[in-house]
Amino acid sequence: MYWGVYASLAIYIVILAMATAVVRRGFAIHE
Repeated sequence: MYWGVYASLAIYIVILAMATAVVRRGFAIHE
């Protein structure tokens, strides 16, 4: 029924996780 909503939410979570990893890596490099 709501597979479209769940798919969009899953994609959003994946992108957010990737962005967070990049930010953490960036801070680690700068430190």
